[in-house]
Amino acid sequence: MPFKIVRADITGFECDAIAVPVDKSMRGGAVLNALVSAYGRRIIDSILSSEYDKEGGFSIAEVEGMAAKYLVCVLAPSSEDDDAYPGLFRAYAACVAGAEKAGAGSVAIPLIGTGANGFNAEKALPIAVASCGICMEKTDIDVTLVLYDEESYVYGRRMFPEIYDYITAAQITESNRVGRIDRKRRERRDTDGHTQETMFCAAQSAGAAVFRPSAVCDECPETDEKSGLEDYIRQVDAGFSETLLDLIDKSGMTDVQCYKRANVDRKLFSKIRSDPAYRPKKATALSFCIALSLSLEQTNSLLAKAGYTLSHSNRGDLIVEYFIKNGKYDIFEINEALFAFDQTLLGV
Repeated sequence: MPFKIVRADITGFECDAIAVPVDKSMRGGAVLNALVSAYGRRIIDSILSSEYDKEGGFSIAEVEGMAAKYLVCVLAPSSEDDDAYPGLFRAYAACVAGAEKAGAGSVAIPLIGTGANGFNAEKALPIAVASCGICMEKTDIDVTLVLYDEESYVYGRRMFPEIYDYITAAQITESNRVGRIDRKRRERRDTDGHTQETMFCAAQSAGAAVFRPSAVCDECPETDEKSGLEDYIRQVDAGFSETLLDLIDKSGMTDVQCYKRANVDRKLFSKIRSDPAYRPKKATALSFCIALSLSLEQTNSLLAKAGYTLSHSNRGDLIVEYFIKNGKYDIFEINEALFAFDQTLLGV
């Protein structure tokens, strides 16, 4: 793991295996056509000569000269099938199972069924995310959902209207707040400027001495600044790593359960656990807040340990805040929304 969503050309995507949707006759759609266009007819020959695993629902073809070493062919259901949507779940599970059987450490999966198979992209994308999310609980390989802009991307406003409204309302509130601050600052500058000019003129008339900062400093008692600073630093609170491990212990989860729920791999979690001074990226810190189902106040408290906070001037932060306020802690659902609004995903 982890699981991520990207917009890219799957034919040149750097990974160990690429999933290829095919029909019962082993004929493919847009993904297979793109692979054949990029690498030639040998792609089809390799697929046709591969053995189909009926139980797993996939076949594995090994092809040289590609960015990926393996092609995992899975049966793509039609939207007209009686069990169309359960069929999509099985197809994604087969992609991951096939990659595992091939010994791949990573697999790129396209959005299945949205072309000639007739599935609506707005319904197919949540199923893809949910399916891959379930698979991630049982595997350690990296899974990437690779989407084409022109055929797979659905605008966030259409997919998540409630989140769009929440972001819009919050940004209007923030804009109004900033506007009020700017007005107050301008008013204060005008008032202060007039007051200071009046005081300066009065002082000159009275023959007052010009203020010298050094005159005040000359009268200050000497202090051991280095010693005082060292004493102050010793009062430092527990850092992100220590606080996170304590929260995991209190949650009743194991470390493995927590970093999997956070969409973080074992290597990164080991770094956090072994280094008390470790400072994660904001997306990583947020992913653990979600994994631990922290409240908004608790989230900002843990983020502060790494030097961050949620901000209403950041669209990604607003999306995460929306899910927390509504008690929704499925990181893959959150990442789906972040992707739809072109924001940084959590945990990856």
